[in-house]
Amino acid sequence: MINELISGYYTYGAGVSIKVEKNEDWRDVWSKRLILYLNIPINLYVKYMGSVITNVSSNALLWAGFDFNVDRVCMAIVDSAGRLRDTKTVFFSNAVNMPREVSESMREEALTELVKYAVAHGVKYLAVEDLERPRRVKGKVGKWALRQYIQHLRVLAKRFNLDILEVNPAYSSIDAIGIALAQGLDKHTASAYLIALRGLRHQ
Repeated sequence: MINELISGYYTYGAGVSIKVEKNEDWRDVWSKRLILYLNIPINLYVKYMGSVITNVSSNALLWAGFDFNVDRVCMAIVDSAGRLRDTKTVFFSNAVNMPREVSESMREEALTELVKYAVAHGVKYLAVEDLERPRRVKGKVGKWALRQYIQHLRVLAKRFNLDILEVNPAYSSIDAIGIALAQGLDKHTASAYLIALRGLRHQ
């Protein structure tokens, strides 16, 4: 992988950071805390680390919508008629107080679990918010976390041969309130359901 990056065929980003605790001088700890990171292109990552591990059934015609939050990822699965077929939520409430690297890993593991579940239950299309028009994110999940979720989802989509549909998130939080009451869902799962429906219409 490194040799292909060096060849210049792929474009990539790189950087260096130093982890410094409160009241520490970076000059005293840099040699032990220096971190070099590379932003590996998705196509190259999948080539070496994420080859297709599950073939989606040719009969897979369901849509899954996702709602990303600081303490959970919610997924709702719908059929071609827009009927709610299934829901699943993975919680990780302890991620709030974890270091950023740990919380990122927890989010990625949760999303991987949900996508594997979706594939096993006949999902072909993954609906998410359009990053060009992100909704106003509340709490500690900022735009960087939303982008991390969707970037990882793109990797998973390539691994499982799924299609990603990016939909307009406008009013999803407001509309989800009525859906939650009508369907007996919590507001986050209702939001995932709404995103799935928009993905169905978008596709």
